[in-house]
Amino acid sequence: MGFGAGFAELTQGVGGALFAPTGTVTRAQMAAFLARLYKAVNGSDAPGVSTPFTDVDPNAYSWALIPIAQIYGLNIT
Repeated sequence: MGFGAGFAELTQGVGGALFAPTGTVTRAQMAAFLARLYKAVNGSDAPGVSTPFTDVDPNAYSWALIPIAQIYGLNIT
């Protein structure tokens, strides 16, 4: 079995039944991709830690707070 993006469910589109293949990927989106990849490869979520980032608005990026903490815990920034 391969490790294509669909297999690992790394991407989930941008909503409204759109994928946006030429869209820009934000750091928050990349954090989510990497956290999902970690789970696909290791079978469990990466542990989350506190982060020093002051520019991550919890109201705007609530969906990304856990993935950001997870990849920061893995020393990926």
